[in-house]
Amino acid sequence: MSFMEFRPDQNSEKISNNLTYTHSLLSTVQVPFLLLSGDVVSFSNPAAQSLLGINTLNKVKITSIFPEKQPDGTLSSSRWTDAIWRTTPNSPQICTIYLQKSDGELFPAEVRISSSDIEGITHICAIIDTSKEVAEKNRADDLSRELKQKSVWYEAILDAIPFPISVTDPEMIWTYVNTAVEKFKRTTRQKLVGKKCGNVAGIEKLRRGITETFFEDHGMHFKIDVAFLHDREGKVMGQVEVVQNISKIVELQTRAERIVRENPIPMLIIDPAYKIVQTNDAFLSLTNYTNDALKSISFRDFTQVTKSTLDIAGVFSSQKNKSGEVIYRFPSGEKELALFAIPLVDGEGNTSDVLICMVDMTNERNTDRMLQRSIHELGGTLATIAGKNLAISVSCDNSDPLCEVKTDLDNAISNIRKTLAEITDQVQVLESSMETIGNETVQISKGAEKVASTAETTASKMKEQVVAITELLQSIEGLSASFEEIASTSQEVMTLANTATQSGQSALMQGNEASKKMEAVETISRKAVEEIGDLNIKITDISKVVKVIADIANQTNLLALNAAIEAARAGDAGRGFAVVAGEVKNLAGESRRATEHIEQVISEIISQSQKTSGLMTNVFDEIVVGIGSVKQTVDALEQIVGDIGSAATGIGEITRANENQLVEIERISGGVSLISEIAMDNEEKISGLATIAETTSESLEKVMAESSEVQEMSARLKTDLGEFTL
Repeated sequence: MSFMEFRPDQNSEKISNNLTYTHSLLSTVQVPFLLLSGDVVSFSNPAAQSLLGINTLNKVKITSIFPEKQPDGTLSSSRWTDAIWRTTPNSPQICTIYLQKSDGELFPAEVRISSSDIEGITHICAIIDTSKEVAEKNRADDLSRELKQKSVWYEAILDAIPFPISVTDPEMIWTYVNTAVEKFKRTTRQKLVGKKCGNVAGIEKLRRGITETFFEDHGMHFKIDVAFLHDREGKVMGQVEVVQNISKIVELQTRAERIVRENPIPMLIIDPAYKIVQTNDAFLSLTNYTNDALKSISFRDFTQVTKSTLDIAGVFSSQKNKSGEVIYRFPSGEKELALFAIPLVDGEGNTSDVLICMVDMTNERNTDRMLQRSIHELGGTLATIAGKNLAISVSCDNSDPLCEVKTDLDNAISNIRKTLAEITDQVQVLESSMETIGNETVQISKGAEKVASTAETTASKMKEQVVAITELLQSIEGLSASFEEIASTSQEVMTLANTATQSGQSALMQGNEASKKMEAVETISRKAVEEIGDLNIKITDISKVVKVIADIANQTNLLALNAAIEAARAGDAGRGFAVVAGEVKNLAGESRRATEHIEQVISEIISQSQKTSGLMTNVFDEIVVGIGSVKQTVDALEQIVGDIGSAATGIGEITRANENQLVEIERISGGVSLISEIAMDNEEKISGLATIAETTSESLEKVMAESSEVQEMSARLKTDLGEFTL
């Protein structure tokens, strides 16, 4: 018989009839029983003894099986006494209490207390060990507390989420809303929970398989994410909605789309199937495509004039930026482009799209080619100049990138050509002048030689005259000679005097002519010196023009250096430009070397011209000295002619006085002495005239030598100038 079947109140009569039977009956049941007489245990069955771990409980107080205090701190005796006092025959009690085993172990139990009519027995107690139930209850309580704690925790988490989150049952009744919903709805969750949700748009779309819904409210943009809630069997037990305010995202997206659309760099976005997802205005302007036309084509449909070097497939697979070049044939024409591909990665780490930026290099490459062609033309011109051919002109149009340089070079060539032509003309004039100076110098030299010869002849005749006068004196002293001999001698002296006079006049005329020619030589020499000075100025102007060409070469070199720097910045796209820049630099070097050669030639010309100027200055000084000598010669001749005239007059008087010789002998003697002195003086002057003539001849020889050297230098200068083609 189980404890549930045993009812002390119902079987008390049977027990009372036979206490022994009661003991025997209780000893067979598995439920622990105690029979109490007041507060003393009068009987315990084996089950009770086994439960409490003692051999017998007879004759012990019931309080011995209780601890002094219960785990909650209450007195065990108080709890037991309270239960005993409340037990009546019609109202059995259950006392929930912790019992104590013999080893001190406590265990929870339910002691069911019934009043007894058996003599000597006041209460019958059945003990139920509730350790398992209590443990289960404790676990359930712990689980309940944990669930409650987790519920509070999850609710706090959901309340901390700034997005409105709500849960509805299948009937669209709100079962939960978080704090964000309260703020969004401007109410409390107590007023919302249990009410029907009025917004069913998201749920209706969810039932069609659409989990996202977008709407706009009061100028703000929202996104609703909806999902079903399932129980353990997979049945739908409700829906959860998450509302996000995506106004900032929409604003950023709109701004990004505007940035892409209005970006001056042509852009397009393609998906993994190479379909064109999006383009911007710059791309449409570059290609002349329309948005409608792009809907029916893919990125692969663009016509390639040259094969693209951009690995689009590699961008999708490697998720790395790549670049390349290509020439496409668009509706707008052929475009030479630099392509830059950027992978766009989604939230799962996959490349969803690729952004392709295009840089139109068409104008730059065309300019590059035009620059290269212009550089080749400029190089040919500089090579021609280096070959001393200036009979060229440099032309260009507005599209030529080096038009300004070419214009400056053409002006420089024109100025050099003009200056060299003027120098050539002046060299010819100088050569003609030097030839004239040479011819005049030869004539002057001949005149000087003739003057010297005449002077020598006159000197010889004067010596003869002196001898004759000496003889005359001897005759006068010898007075024994006849007057006829005196007359004859006087006549002879008269003839010699006339001859000397004629020779002196001839020498005077030649001296005057030589003086005039020397003055002409002085004028020509002065003009030659002035022309050589002008020549030096012109050559200096040429040197300045050559420096301008050198500056142009240096500017071209700087242009090449800047082009090389820009090519380095442009990377692979500027490689061709770097080659052109190198050629520009080489041509600039050749131009610089050509100008250095021209400067060297002009320096030699300047040096030779300066030497020529110095020599002409020396010639001019010598000519001035020669003119002075000639003037001295002419003055001496004039004095000689006057003296000879005086002598002739004296001799005439002697002749006329021949008849009175005897009377005038003393006077004749004095006249002859005077003639002798004059003749001796004339002889000295004639000798001085010869010396002057010789000095003049030597000066003229120097003039001729220096004139010849000037002619040779002029010829060399003319030869150097002849190397230039004007």
